Amino acid sequence: MAKKSLRVQSTKLQGMRKLKSSLRPWLIAAGWVYYAILFGWYAAYVISGDQFGYLGLLNALSFYLFAPLPVMALLAMWTKRREQRLGFARSIGLFLWLWGGLLIPPSARAHAEGETLTVMSYNVLGLHTQTEPIIETLLEQDVDLVLLQEVNEPLSEALATAFAEIYPYQIVDPVNDVRGMAALSKYPLQASGEQLPLEWLGRPQLLELVWNDQVVKVLNVHLYSTGFGLPWAVSHNFRLREQQAHALADYASQAAHNSAVIVAVDANATSMNTAFQILTESMTDAWLSGGFGFGHTFPGSADSGTKKPRVAGMLIPRWLIRIDYIFLSEHWDTRVTWNAPHDGVSDHRAVVAELSLR
Repeated sequence: MAKKSLRVQSTKLQGMRKLKSSLRPWLIAAGWVYYAILFGWYAAYVISGDQFGYLGLLNALSFYLFAPLPVMALLAMWTKRREQRLGFARSIGLFLWLWGGLLIPPSARAHAEGETLTVMSYNVLGLHTQTEPIIETLLEQDVDLVLLQEVNEPLSEALATAFAEIYPYQIVDPVNDVRGMAALSKYPLQASGEQLPLEWLGRPQLLELVWNDQVVKVLNVHLYSTGFGLPWAVSHNFRLREQQAHALADYASQAAHNSAVIVAVDANATSMNTAFQILTESMTDAWLSGGFGFGHTFPGSADSGTKKPRVAGMLIPRWLIRIDYIFLSEHWDTRVTWNAPHDGVSDHRAVVAELSLR
């Protein structure tokens, strides 16, 4: 019996070695394919950016190209091949190059000093009429300046009722779809009378805030969404959004000569898209200077009325990307930036920043 048991164990061991030997070249090949895709994407990104529509979509989701890295680490250890270890190390280096700064705690950065202004950018989703969760979110955060996108008429009425005393300065332009805009402030706020060129997803709000004995230029803007469709249509939407980003950056750059500037925007673009890079040529992203973690803001609720994307009829996972921003002129320091808790009805969650003037 003992000899038979030993023969069985020996047979199993030989089978496992044979399986390992047969799988090894396939796994090594799979590793090569993965690294070819990853570094091929990065080369295309550096060379072309969002020039091609589907490449722009891939850029927006490129964070997830790095998801297989834990498996690649195990593969490198198992195969003990130098090129697999090198590919893994370079992939980690690339990830840290692109997003490593987000992993530095705000406490490790220089803190701003002086009187602070808290600002919120919040896409509330104009396709539903559930106003109470939004009101509760605003009450909980209690910021000084609230800039909302996709404000419909029911929410406009609720804001006027709930915040007449807390936010005595309200400039609201409601539309019963995704084009409404609103600004609520504890400090004097008025429309500047200026306009931005081009068409937008809702009428941009160009405002003047009186705070800390200074006039601050405030913009509340909603850029075109990408949508899904034929390559030429997707590419067209990327080009339109880049034109809007140029117009917004040009205005902010000119305004910054005379005053501090705050821009709240649902940009419908991630930090890996060209529109974001255009905006950050002349402004600072408050999340990069005061946030911690990846700060993903979209997509959220799957409740009735949401436009959350589906793939093969299935809702995609929540909080895949960051597309909501507060951009700042060089006049500002950022103490801290955070995401407000999800209200349960919007497909976004708000971004809040605590700022002080330099």
